[in-house]
Amino acid sequence: MRSGPFGRQFHEFFDSRQSLGIRADQHGAQAHDQTRSPMEASMSESNGVPHSVPAIVTALRQRAAQTAAVQSELAKKVGEINQHWLERIQKDSTEAWQLLFKLGGTPAVGEKIKLCEQWIEGAMKNAADDASYSLDSARALGELEMRFFSPVGTMETKASENGTEFGTP
Repeated sequence: MRSGPFGRQFHEFFDSRQSLGIRADQHGAQAHDQTRSPMEASMSESNGVPHSVPAIVTALRQRAAQTAAVQSELAKKVGEINQHWLERIQKDSTEAWQLLFKLGGTPAVGEKIKLCEQWIEGAMKNAADDASYSLDSARALGELEMRFFSPVGTMETKASENGTEFGTP
């Protein structure tokens, strides 16, 4: 288990950190600098690891937290969009069945034409509403997606300045 060129060094390093009681928490960078073991110091000097590693780790953690938050918001928005379209499909299906029942129960051709004209008017209005909703959803998803590429903390400030929330078309 401790064989190999790096096995012994790793286990000595790991054992020295455990014996010092070093924990990974929010003050990890300060504790790390104050309680560096001789083995750790020699390993970082011999491997050329810069002392700015804790800053890099902090930046990576912040970026990971931001990414997780954006993914959560993105999943929530996609869920809302899916729910909207499922409800829309249900509504269209119900309207189509109602139209078929009305057409089947109406003997007069003039009334059937009138029912079809009303249905077409409603369908055109629904198509315009669907197009508007699609554009608004695409905009909201695009804004959320752009947060993946923004520096940490910049998009939250922009949203609070505008007084808007992402994902509200």
